[in-house]
Amino acid sequence: IISQSSIQSSSSAATETKLSKNCASNLKLYIYKPISEKLLFDEQFPTGNKSVLLSRSDDYLLEDALLRYFQHQPCIITSDPTQANAFLVPHAIASHFFNVPNANQHNLESYFDETLRPFLKHIQQDLPYFNQSISGSDISKNHFFLNTFDNGPFCDKNKHTNESGVFSHKVWKEVVAPMMQIGYYSQLDQKIPHNRQSKRRKFCFIPEKDIAVPMYDEQGRNSLNQQQPAQPTSTAFIHHCNHHSNNDYCRIQWRSYLKHRALQVSRPFYFRGTISKGKQCSPGIRPFLQRYCSLQTTSCHFQNLSASMKDSIFSFCPAGWACWSARFYDAWDHMTIPIRLSEDIAEPFASVIPEYSKMMISLRTTSISGLFEIMHANNNSQTMPKNGSDLLNKLAFLAREWVHVCAAANNTTFDNNNACLQHPISKRLEVIAKNRHLVSWAQSEEGGAYTSLEREMSNRVRNN
Repeated sequence: IISQSSIQSSSSAATETKLSKNCASNLKLYIYKPISEKLLFDEQFPTGNKSVLLSRSDDYLLEDALLRYFQHQPCIITSDPTQANAFLVPHAIASHFFNVPNANQHNLESYFDETLRPFLKHIQQDLPYFNQSISGSDISKNHFFLNTFDNGPFCDKNKHTNESGVFSHKVWKEVVAPMMQIGYYSQLDQKIPHNRQSKRRKFCFIPEKDIAVPMYDEQGRNSLNQQQPAQPTSTAFIHHCNHHSNNDYCRIQWRSYLKHRALQVSRPFYFRGTISKGKQCSPGIRPFLQRYCSLQTTSCHFQNLSASMKDSIFSFCPAGWACWSARFYDAWDHMTIPIRLSEDIAEPFASVIPEYSKMMISLRTTSISGLFEIMHANNNSQTMPKNGSDLLNKLAFLAREWVHVCAAANNTTFDNNNACLQHPISKRLEVIAKNRHLVSWAQSEEGGAYTSLEREMSNRVRNN
């Protein structure tokens, strides 16, 4: 449990988190001191415990993990608020909401009324830093608030949060809404429901202020299917070779891995999940994929329980409950290229990850003309939207070509023009191998998601 005293000073718990060898940014962060021990994550909730929470999802444990990380980063944290250029509000509202098997409105409201609301009022009324940060600006210049609700604290659509008055409360609107948000599933140009809007915030996500982050999974495992992620020999030597790009040995080893990866692939595409019409981010996409794969059976591992992502080179990643799903990160874990099928999402850490766009294939669902209408006009029709099927057929051809050239690659000689190394799929896999650790929350990952978040926060503070 993180207490008031543990935030103020390091303890033996520092061994739980690696210390940063070098500051990744010029961030000087002050974490507000809790006025109640009940404010933070407690492994023994009155109505539940950590094991119950973990059985639901690791996602909501980021509230606790982020505090533990920053607490033990001496080059980032400061105990003097007058020396800080950034402020973080510690809390555990999502953890308390999801602390029992059936999340309920009572948990949310009681935590807010008894614990978080007094703390927010203390920050607003008793301390000068928050009010200074919003002087002359709608959104704070340096205050951050972490949210891990599926659609954020302003636009979450869970029935319990909808029925609750927490996110429309005066204190929430006056203190939380003006802060820069750190959270999941961020969608661009989405307006906050009218009853939750405030004079300072009208949109769920403000790109130049808020920060989208990957879903938290401290185990570093595939959170969708509980498969162990790939452990390619790529990662170690790619990092070693980053500064030795002319090293023939490095490139030969990389080509050897590509051959190994190509030999694993039996079909171009992978998807496992429910088939539904989808919501606002990927409407009609899942039925489209089902129809495509039923016609192109040799191209897809579709709902195949005996297959995994490593058996394909592309993974379909339509939106889930919100505009993101775990499949996107699972694909990177398995050195598989995600095909992102979702509209208008905020890309986690895109501004601090090199060549981010090359780590995926991004297809706007609106580019597949007439998709939704065609799929539902005649359920028995075998007609595919030409635009959409052509796109996937081209990718399938590319995948088979890549398997052919890389599976036959000679590992003992090196040719700079080698067809396998120069293939577009190999190029994308190399970018994934170099950068996928930057979205990992695993404690063992040096320079992982925590470092990416530091840089994003530093950029926000500097640009304000």
